[in-house]
Amino acid sequence: MVLSRRIARDLKENMMRSIAMLLIIAMSMAFVGALCSAADSITEAVRAEWKKCLVEDGSFETYTPLSKRNMNELSKVSATVERMFYTDIPLSGGATLRIFKNRTKINLAYIEEGRLPKDGEIFIEKNFAKSHGLKVGSKVESGQTELTVSGVGCLPDYGYVKQSTSDVSANDEFSVAIVADGDFKRLRAGRKTVFCYAYRLGSASEKELKDALLELDIDKTMISDTYIKAQAEKPGLMKERIFGITGAIKGGAMEISEAARQAKSDSLGSAASGIYAAADTLENEISEAISETPETVNISSFGEAKYNIRITNAIDDSKIGKQAALVVGAFLLILLVYMLAVFASGTIEKERPVIGTLYALGYKKSELLSHYMKIPLLISAIGGISGLALGYALTGKMAASYSAMYSFPPLTRVFPMYLNLYSTLMPTAFSYIINRAVLSKKLAGTPLSMMQDDRNKAKAVKLRLAHFSFSAKYKIRQFFRELSGNITLFFGINISLIIIMF
Repeated sequence: MVLSRRIARDLKENMMRSIAMLLIIAMSMAFVGALCSAADSITEAVRAEWKKCLVEDGSFETYTPLSKRNMNELSKVSATVERMFYTDIPLSGGATLRIFKNRTKINLAYIEEGRLPKDGEIFIEKNFAKSHGLKVGSKVESGQTELTVSGVGCLPDYGYVKQSTSDVSANDEFSVAIVADGDFKRLRAGRKTVFCYAYRLGSASEKELKDALLELDIDKTMISDTYIKAQAEKPGLMKERIFGITGAIKGGAMEISEAARQAKSDSLGSAASGIYAAADTLENEISEAISETPETVNISSFGEAKYNIRITNAIDDSKIGKQAALVVGAFLLILLVYMLAVFASGTIEKERPVIGTLYALGYKKSELLSHYMKIPLLISAIGGISGLALGYALTGKMAASYSAMYSFPPLTRVFPMYLNLYSTLMPTAFSYIINRAVLSKKLAGTPLSMMQDDRNKAKAVKLRLAHFSFSAKYKIRQFFRELSGNITLFFGINISLIIIMF
């Protein structure tokens, strides 16, 4: 057919423009694909680590360590609780390591190289090891203690390695590590130890575990902090002071009762008995109230894992980029596909006499519309598919910034179906819808009007501008003559600004 032969000629005549549009669409889809693929790969890697390493459901800290009796009482709740005590030690190079004893039930270390430490050894977080040139067999020093690196990897409860959750960002001179029990006892000597506990819920709820913690008795002999010790002893001291006052009242009542007996005054004796009974009742009420008050002073913090940025931030942060990429990609596609429609529309404008002749020869509007839509659809489809392939190829590069900030295992590459459909079908679908709407209107003329090319008359806008100067009249009329181009420019600028904001 004549129209089929024209496709190759049109592509050849507008080769540079077609290649440019194809590359722009491909780059746009590569941007979307790389960000989304990186986010999904990070999510898959982190969730696999959580499952393998038995990440905590939450954690809590206490002012004093829980006693064996406390741990036995917690074991009655359907939840697993494990000590995660830690202390921060300085290294000879100026960095700080937060050391833990090896975990056995919760938050197990993810080992990428080497093994867990024995006496005289240390397991180092991967990003710290990389930035400080450490590997298996390297030596680290803290004071007079020298430790050999036995392994490198990451800890699921420190995916975002921050010294404090309130810190703005991670610090390259701070990280986490695991040492053997004996080394932990030796290194923590003389330093502040944080009594942290991690838990994994069985059939118990968060509330049941909290209630069990609130009911634990405090071993006051283990409290070293003077303020906390004063707070823990405050109810007992208050009870003693009140009992001293009520005891004095009761003693006075007894003296009054004796005086009333000697004076043979029944009314005074009755009053003294009432005062004594009231003081005795007050003692009993206060004693019962103090004994029923839960000793909550030992729990300094309690938090669920889903609110812990050290655990969840790698996934949450990557999801933000993914969501922004999907939205920006849609805006970009609309803009780019509309540009293709404008180019095709310009071709129709130039070929109106030819189109009118084809109409006169018996060609239908649907056949001509299909012809002029083929090139934009072809460019959109090839651009989307090549962009998706390029996006998958760039996943590692796009995830590199996250890998440098967060500590998680090597990426698990995924190829999500939604992304495949987004990158391949959306450009073609948008191209079909927009080009059909724009080009259908351009091909709506009669054969005679097309051949005579009377589009300027049809587009003439009659305006009464008698009170304006010639210059103003010319500018206003020119604006309305080019109204479609001005509207395109307006929306193009707005979409570009939205993309910049994203």
